[in-house]
Amino acid sequence: MLEQKGVHHTNSQGIILCARSLNLRNLDNPELKRDDLAILASKISENPGVREALLGLQRSLGETPPFGSGVIAEGRDIGTVVFPDAGIKIFIDADIEIRANRRYKELKKVNDNIELENVKKQLIERDNRDYNRIISPLRPAENSYLLNTSKLDIEQCCSAVCRIIEEHSDKNIN
Repeated sequence: MLEQKGVHHTNSQGIILCARSLNLRNLDNPELKRDDLAILASKISENPGVREALLGLQRSLGETPPFGSGVIAEGRDIGTVVFPDAGIKIFIDADIEIRANRRYKELKKVNDNIELENVKKQLIERDNRDYNRIISPLRPAENSYLLNTSKLDIEQCCSAVCRIIEEHSDKNIN
């Protein structure tokens, strides 16, 4: 989106204006999963104005879900800042080696020149930047379920999440 609008990633005001112009239709784009954009997003998100501009969009998604009731959201401050009052919060993590390998396999589908060590290095840098940023640092919410997926495949991860949701729902019924 920045490229399309001719905004350089160091142009703070331009980025804030782009963030304010986002809507759900803008977000249905597979290009947003590119590795270079993930790295750039982590850097841009240190800007308080960008975070503030995106917060409204994120919260409106939770208030008026486009596909019915409820929303499943993922992000590095979703449970602590964006939806602090969410009924169920799950902080999903995995060992860095596992995460790097998973990301490498994902990126390899679209980029044959990708190297596992570079992916791992970029993940470590992004984690450090996000854990240590002043505004909205990466942290599990106090009342979140912690789920380490290092030893789980995708089906087992989904089952674990569904189990947490079912158990949490049962607790709220009684």
